[in-house]
Amino acid sequence: MVFNIISVSSILFPLIAGLYFYYRIGELQTYFLWFIGFSCVFEIASSVLAYNGIQNHWVFRLFLVCDFLFFAWFFYQRHKYPKWLLIFTYIISGFIVFDYFNTLLLHVSLYHSNLFFLSVFLYFIVLSYYVLITLLDEYSPTLNPIFWIASARLFYYTCIFVIYVSSSFPIFSSNSSHSVDTFAIINGVGNIVCNILFGVSFLCKRVQV
Repeated sequence: MVFNIISVSSILFPLIAGLYFYYRIGELQTYFLWFIGFSCVFEIASSVLAYNGIQNHWVFRLFLVCDFLFFAWFFYQRHKYPKWLLIFTYIISGFIVFDYFNTLLLHVSLYHSNLFFLSVFLYFIVLSYYVLITLLDEYSPTLNPIFWIASARLFYYTCIFVIYVSSSFPIFSSNSSHSVDTFAIINGVGNIVCNILFGVSFLCKRVQV
């Protein structure tokens, strides 16, 4: 319970860091700070719904749509995508948006499809990795806030990908409390590290678009 609270509350670190260093961040980082604020609202809403025993899967679906579209746009502002990644982005964007509205209107979701999950998580991993690779050409990539944001995304969604793939193996597929606790810890650690790296990004120099 305490660990879960720490994991959820860790989103406050980048929010506080962003507000504290607001005077020196650039326009693109300001957009990122707004997204962090939106993430805080999401965490509060999902926690309140869960606490009151109200089904909150639709909140996670909505957040996934917003998260995907925001970071696809965000990284593109700094690093123009090659044609193959741009096509991949359009395809996955279409799938995610279609699934969300299809779920709302017809109550039929692609979330039961292994291919859908794998495609989304792999996209997040590939995009973050691509951004990090392009930053290696810079003199000191660790001074660039995009480096820390991409690193955070890569670490977190690699953790999520491991959880998802591991759950498909017979040894982990049972709903035992041990498996559930292990996956919850991995997800929690990934979330905490991700938010810490998000916060570090606000300590860097103003990003030039």
